[in-house]
Amino acid sequence: MQNFTLTNKKAKIIFISTLSAIIMAAIVLMVIVPQDVARFVPGNTHGNLMNGGYVLHHRGDTFVATNNSVYRLQANNELAHVFTDENALSLFGLQGIGNRIYFMRVLPPDEQQNESLLGHFNLLTGQLTVVDLPEITLFASPQVVGSWIYFRGDMFGGIYKARENGTGLTQLVTRDENYNATQRDFNVQNSRVYFMQVNASEEANLYIMNIDGTNINRIIENVGRFFVSGDFIYFMRHDRSSAVYVYNMRTSTTTEVFNVGTESAFVSEFNLFRNYLIISTLQYYDAASEILAIDLSDGHVQSSPIILGGMRDISDMDSDGNWSPKEIFMINSTPTALFVGVIYNDTETTRIYKFTDVEGEPVIVK
Repeated sequence: MQNFTLTNKKAKIIFISTLSAIIMAAIVLMVIVPQDVARFVPGNTHGNLMNGGYVLHHRGDTFVATNNSVYRLQANNELAHVFTDENALSLFGLQGIGNRIYFMRVLPPDEQQNESLLGHFNLLTGQLTVVDLPEITLFASPQVVGSWIYFRGDMFGGIYKARENGTGLTQLVTRDENYNATQRDFNVQNSRVYFMQVNASEEANLYIMNIDGTNINRIIENVGRFFVSGDFIYFMRHDRSSAVYVYNMRTSTTTEVFNVGTESAFVSEFNLFRNYLIISTLQYYDAASEILAIDLSDGHVQSSPIILGGMRDISDMDSDGNWSPKEIFMINSTPTALFVGVIYNDTETTRIYKFTDVEGEPVIVK
């Protein structure tokens, strides 16, 4: 009986020790995984962020940034106020992480050196907070990943990460006078960082590295603007803006999916909506835009584009019904809708149009 009792006690001790080890390992993983080795879910799609990040789909809601406020889009296509940043001129780059909406702040010129350019709003508490990173002299293109912020942090476009409380500042790409990356130059996705480098010879290439800055490899040559979506990279060439390409990371192949076909126009914006690649083109001389939809449902094979439903009328008419050249400044999407931001050049007014079907008529977001 005594031996049985001792054996039982030993079993309990082993069980408790094993359980404690499992709990500790789980705690460690909960701390580490969201920051360093997880398959990250971006706070917004990379296509939206490349297009300014004015629209965010988060936890079943659609949020829209206009001026220095963020609104929640209602079923009647009217905007309900969520918060305003009184110290900012405008907000963009919306990203949703947990209960927070992160955003970039455009400040008056005399305040940009003294205040943070990144903030977040807590949807539960209603608290608005600015992120203070005092050691950083330049802060651009932030992407929030777990409790880390990835961003460009110096005049050479070096990529850094830091916790939002300013600790853990780490440089991932070595500061180099030959590194000239532009503002929309990197995506963080699935434990990898995709980034563009422009060297002293003006050669622009796309590289991939681990999220800790190791194992850097070049994957595409001659890359300009780009964004990552799943196993594909959509991009334009660095030395020309007349076409859009897609790179398949599974097969390492590149396909041209759209070409303007004329020297008098260029691609100004591009993004995905469902199985369509949405592209806006801009004429060099009269500033008139056109917006097209490329059906990619048969694979990434170039198909004949269609003019987005209703956009022919939009390009000809201003908000008062008069003809006016216009510029498309934003193409953002959610799983259920496409949003197109339009600037009318004669009045400098803006409108955001919402499409639920590429061939249907849009509604104006109010």
